[in-house]
Amino acid sequence: LITDLQTAGVIGDPLYENSFLNSSIWNDYTWTYTHHFALPLSVATTLSAGGRLQLVFDGIKMGAALKLNGVILGNATSQFVRYSFDIGTPERPVSQAGKAENMLEVIFDP
Repeated sequence: LITDLQTAGVIGDPLYENSFLNSSIWNDYTWTYTHHFALPLSVATTLSAGGRLQLVFDGIKMGAALKLNGVILGNATSQFVRYSFDIGTPERPVSQAGKAENMLEVIFDP
């Protein structure tokens, strides 16, 4: 999130001098990172045959809610833990190849 905000020019370099002390950007806003993706045909074929698909987060900021296609996957409560979610199940549906895109949302609370 920090790298994307810096690249977009929304924030300056957080490692420059005392920039990291400006907590208002984190404490005053709810940030949502959204990513749209489609499954490759090979992955969709594997799922159709009973295979598994996992969504893995390494080092995600704590306090984030994770959603896939509007379904809550879980919450990140520690930035030092790997989070892994089975997706492509009836409880956590993922659109198959050639169909509508999937939408991943990571919502960062202030």
